[in-house]
Amino acid sequence: MEGPLSSEGTEQHIHFIVRVHQAHMTYQHLLAIWQAADSLGYDGASLYDLLAAPCLEWWPNLKMLTMATRRILAIPMLL
Repeated sequence: MEGPLSSEGTEQHIHFIVRVHQAHMTYQHLLAIWQAADSLGYDGASLYDLLAAPCLEWWPNLKMLTMATRRILAIPMLL
């Protein structure tokens, strides 16, 4: 029986990602979120390219967070 999110019988796959708005977060906060997403089976995670909010630079942190997980794909969110 196929559920509403099932891709059974098709070539399509359903992927789940975590989108993180990293304003006012430390690297340790982001790392905890990414490691939890990795252990829960999420496929990817993203950070925003924020210009106005005080936050960590997204590109180097995206790379470091991805390197600290086993299977998460990095997905940049450019605004």
